[in-house]
Amino acid sequence: MEVNVNEPQTDAIKKIRSWLNCFLHIETVGNRSFRGQFICLDKQQNILLKNSCEDLQPEDESIKQEQDQKQDKEKLRDMGVLIVPLKYVESIQVLEKITTL
Repeated sequence: MEVNVNEPQTDAIKKIRSWLNCFLHIETVGNRSFRGQFICLDKQQNILLKNSCEDLQPEDESIKQEQDQKQDKEKLRDMGVLIVPLKYVESIQVLEKITTL
């Protein structure tokens, strides 16, 4: 399927295109969250991220308080290229835009 760039685009498509190469923070069902650089939204409605990582957050509040006392840094797990099905996404936040020269 070819895309005609001269066709009028909806606001939703313009918004998604503006996210290209931006770093996103995505929260999914099951209390999981991921960060990575947005590279595409495929035909099957999957979000593809590169240079991604998962934020590791303990569910038990007492464990979380112990970790907060030990270190202030976030715990991250490198994921590389990540595919996130849109149906599991609860929220998306744009963190930063990558600019090219």
